[in-house]
Parts: sequence; structure tokens; C-alpha cells
Amino acid sequence: MRHFENYSSELKVLADYIRSEASGKPVLKVLEAGCGREWHLRPQGVGLHLTGVDLDGHALAFRKNEKKDLDEAIVGDLRTVSLAADTYDIVYSSFVLEHIDGAELALDNMVRSLKPGGLLILRVPDVAGAQTLVRSQVPKSSSRKSSRILYGPGASISL
Repeated sequence: MRHFENYSSELKVLADYIRSEASGKPVLKVLEAGCGREWHLRPQGVGLHLTGVDLDGHALAFRKNEKKDLDEAIVGDLRTVSLAADTYDIVYSSFVLEHIDGAELALDNMVRSLKPGGLLILRVPDVAGAQTLVRSQVPKSSSRKSSRILYGPGASISL
């Protein structure tokens, strides 16, 4: 497990992961699941088509109209929102799953929306708990995919 002295160091590593995914692709389709009011990652030299999903319509409007960092905004519950299958190169969720009752439904929806070989980045306060959740729930729906999950820098598994 890798720990960071500060948030900016962690963001740099995450941006490096995103840059590595962009190799040879003009634009990455990214879903920010539970996006809130701010997108903290700024990977230089990477074209992103950023879609945000959140329950808070005001936060989404702020992101889309004021910050102008979202290309698409979807108001919805991550457990039930209709996300097109095999759509996103990256699904990013930061400190969201631990707030959702029935998080396995949200996780299943996120994985289903990933393109085959896509990258799921989860930032969670309890990495061991997230690994247990993912290993017990995600393979049920994603056996047809070869996806990778990054729980935060330094801890990842492949499905």
C-alpha cells in the first residue's frame, strides 16, 4: 500500500495513470461518479470528454455552467442511473462509495459502463473494505470484461 504526504502528490500519480490510458487516443471518455462541485485532476496533454453523475443537480449545474469542466451532466443515483454499457475509458469515483447503502449496485453500474479493458479509479478511506466489496460483487457482472481497478495510488487489481 502506498501512502502520500499530501493530496497534490496523490493527484499527480492519478493524473499519470490517466495519461497512460490516453496513449494513442485523441480523447478519453471519463465518467466521474459522484462528482460533486469540483474536478481535481488536471492531466496535462490529455483530451477528456468528462461526464459527471451526482444526486445534486445544483452542483452539476455549477460544474457545467460556471466551472465549465463537464461535457455532460447526469442527475441520478449511482445505483440506478442508466449508464450506457461499454462507454467509458475511465470511471473515477472519489470518496463516494462509503456513503451509499447498497454500494455494490453502484459499483456494478460503474463497471458495466466501462469499455473492455477500461480503468476504474476508486478513492476510498478503507481500501481493504473496498477490495472485499469489489472482489465479492463486481465479478458477477463483469466476467466478460478485462477491467482494471485502481483503489487509489499503489493498490490495484485486475478483473
